[in-house]
Amino acid sequence: MSVINVANVCVQRSEDYMLEDLIKVEDRVLGLLQIYPQLRDSDKLLWIAYSVQYGDLRVILGDKYHSFKEWLMDKNTPAIESIRRSRQKIQATYPDLAGDRPSKLAEADRVKNQFILPNLDMEIVKI
Repeated sequence: MSVINVANVCVQRSEDYMLEDLIKVEDRVLGLLQIYPQLRDSDKLLWIAYSVQYGDLRVILGDKYHSFKEWLMDKNTPAIESIRRSRQKIQATYPDLAGDRPSKLAEADRVKNQFILPNLDMEIVKI
């Protein structure tokens, strides 16, 4: 992550600014949940709606869209979040099965703590 402190302004390159992506996703999910109440109880339906609205899922799948949606909504298809949680639990128990991401996250936290957190009162500007 590139962080430069210039005249009390924290400057980051936009391609390195992962928080912006998270905020964008959260804003989009908020909008979907406000507009479509039927998405509020199903991560799978929410994922489909998000992917159709913002990821062109219907265009990418074409005539296979409905088959994919049926498969994803099937009770035997696990939720993506369940798989993620299982992977994290297993990797916590068996660290040798962890990928490179934990070290990358640790480095991101180090940079955040060193450059961003001390400067929270600064304006963040993308370049």
